[in-house]
Amino acid sequence: MDRTMAHLALAPTVAYGIEIKNAYGWPPLLSPIGSTEAHDDGILGFGLPDLQGGFENEGALGFLAILKDQVDLAEEDVDFLTTYLALRFPHPSRLTENWLAWNNWPTINHPAWYSPIRVLPGNWFLHGANPRLFTHWTIPLIGMKLVRRTGPGAYANVWNGDFSYIIQNQGSSTSYIPVILDTGSSLSYVSPELVNHIRTHLFPCQENRLLGNDSVPGVSFIVRDEHWDPSYCMEYHFQGTHGDVVIVHGEADPFLCTHDPTKSGQNFREGLVCVRDVMLHAGQIGAQPGAWLFGVNFFQTMYVALCKPHNMSTGDPYVKLATQWQNDLSSFALPRAK
Repeated sequence: MDRTMAHLALAPTVAYGIEIKNAYGWPPLLSPIGSTEAHDDGILGFGLPDLQGGFENEGALGFLAILKDQVDLAEEDVDFLTTYLALRFPHPSRLTENWLAWNNWPTINHPAWYSPIRVLPGNWFLHGANPRLFTHWTIPLIGMKLVRRTGPGAYANVWNGDFSYIIQNQGSSTSYIPVILDTGSSLSYVSPELVNHIRTHLFPCQENRLLGNDSVPGVSFIVRDEHWDPSYCMEYHFQGTHGDVVIVHGEADPFLCTHDPTKSGQNFREGLVCVRDVMLHAGQIGAQPGAWLFGVNFFQTMYVALCKPHNMSTGDPYVKLATQWQNDLSSFALPRAK
C-alpha cells in the first residue's frame, strides 16, 4: 500500500506454491520489456486486463484472471469476480484490522452500498477507439465538494467547499474527470487548480499562503485545528452504470487531510490530496490525460467493491462504494474463530 509491489514467482514443480517478493525499484519492473529475470511471471495486482504483458512470460494471465476459478462463486453477480477491500487508517497504539475478500462479503453486517459506478475504458479519450479496452479501475467524477454532516443522511454546504467548477472546467469535453482508484498509492493526486483552491479559498493560513500557487508535485497544504470541523465530509458525484448520478459521502479525514499518527501534539492536519505529477505516475495518470488518482486515503473512508466480469469481451466492469464511518469499524470486523 506504499507504492511497493508484490512480485510473483510461480514455482512450476509445486502445484500451489508461490513466492512473493518486494519488487520496489527493480529495473525489470520499471522497464519490464527485455527483462532478464526469466522467473518473473507478473505482478500481483488487481488490474483489469486478463493478460499481463512485458514480462519474460509474455501474455501471462493477470492475477484476477487466475483467481476467478480458485474462489467460491458469488451469491450475487455470479458472472463477476468481486474484490472487496476494507482498508483502515492506522491507529498509533494498536493494530488495525485491514482485509480483502472475494465474491462474498465476509462480515455479519453489510454496509449500505451506493448504486454501481461505471468503469471507463483505458482509451476513453480517443474518439473511435475500442470501447471495451478496460485497463484501470477508472471511474468518472462529475462533482466533488466539502460538506458538513448535520445528521444521518443530512448534509450542509461549506463556504468555498464546492470543487465542481474545477471538474467542469477540466472535463469540458467529457463532463467528468477520470479518477483512477489505486491501492498502490498512499496519497491522492489531483490538478494544481484544486490544491490551490484548498490553500487560498477553503483553508487560507500563513503556511498555505507561502505555498501560494506553487504547483510542485507532492506539495500539498495544511489545515489548522481551529479551522477544522469534525463533521466535515466529502461529497462525490460519480456517473453510474446507467448514466445516472451516484452521490457518495465519506469522511473528509483522512481523505482530504489528517493528523500524522506518528506525532503527538500536532495542532494541524496535513493535506493528503496532492498535485499530480504526470512523470511520477507515467504508468497510470500519464496514460490517461487529465486523470486524477485516488489512493489509500480514499479507500480508508470507503468500503470498495471492484467488480470484474468473468468474460471481459461481453461484460462491463463496475465499482461499488459504501461509506466507512470511523466510529463504526467494529460493526464490520471479521468474525473470529471460537
